[in-house]
Amino acid sequence: MEHFSNGVMKSFRAARLTHSRQAFTLPQLLLVLLIISVLATVILGVFTRARTIGRRNTCDMQLKTLTVALDAFREETGRYPEHLDELLAKKYLTDPAMLKCPADSRANGSYDDYYVMRAARDSGELPILFCPICSKNSNLGLQAFKGRYTKQFATRAAEINQVSNTTIERLGQKPFAAKSGMKLESGDIIRTSSDGGALINFADGSYCDLGGNSQITVLQSFIAGQTYAPLYTTVRQTSGDVSYHVNHGSKFDVSTPAATAVALGTAFRIRQDDLLQWWLKVSDSKVLVSDLGGRDIVAAEGATLPASSDLPVMTTSQWTFLGQMESYMPMVPLTPPGNSMASRSAPSQNNMRTRIRLLRSAWRQGAVN
Repeated sequence: MEHFSNGVMKSFRAARLTHSRQAFTLPQLLLVLLIISVLATVILGVFTRARTIGRRNTCDMQLKTLTVALDAFREETGRYPEHLDELLAKKYLTDPAMLKCPADSRANGSYDDYYVMRAARDSGELPILFCPICSKNSNLGLQAFKGRYTKQFATRAAEINQVSNTTIERLGQKPFAAKSGMKLESGDIIRTSSDGGALINFADGSYCDLGGNSQITVLQSFIAGQTYAPLYTTVRQTSGDVSYHVNHGSKFDVSTPAATAVALGTAFRIRQDDLLQWWLKVSDSKVLVSDLGGRDIVAAEGATLPASSDLPVMTTSQWTFLGQMESYMPMVPLTPPGNSMASRSAPSQNNMRTRIRLLRSAWRQGAVN
């Protein structure tokens, strides 16, 4: 019996010793968890980069498809569409998903927010579409050009200074107060209050000075070619009064709901009055203006336009055609006179687009005398 008991005790001790040798110590467990977390991070990073590259390639393909559709629209109508949804309405595109970047998380997001109006006779080397969304967290932008091709030129950040009562709305974020010295990303929307103001400095020395109740979007600032090529900046002005000073040798476009101003080494000012009419004043050199009708007009310091110019302008009671430019040149007014906006806040971009469509439709049908 004693022999049997000793055997059992030895077996028990051997089993316990074997079990103790098989168990993990706390440092070993921590090491295993660390290895697992590192592997998970690496795998997740690879997956995220692959998804980002995939979305970027899809976006580039969609931009290229849009340039082909835009060119087909131009060939058949003699102009470019006011908005990209015309491509769907007139069957130049059949898939609505083509109008939205695959990385755009906004419910109503569209490439139309980054579409730059051009005239049919404009150079094919002018950018017509951007995608700040796929350019986020990257020094390479996505640009689509009028000549039916796309590029991924390197971008340069702008900086906001001399800030007063100004907010910035960034993709995927809520609006926040701007502070002097902040870097601006492609797609940033800058808004000033009625008593606000801001100065936006671009990498090439160009700058724009925002007055009160102004809103602009920095679409993109990119190097058009090799590192020594000039900086090409495009902004969208939605409201307010903004003065632009472009560094000589650089390229600079300002897109408004009424027209696009193309400048090269120029000082000029664009403003929107209480009747929502857009005005341009050139104080140095020349600005090429492409309006909604697809026409090109060169505005220069002290210049006058020929009497045969057919640029539409709203007068006191009827639509007429501008014959001479003095201090300001009206582009396309957005509302009839008498509807003063002095006591109201600046309208949304969608409302202004609706007014443009209604006025142009009435003008074409002869409803506006």
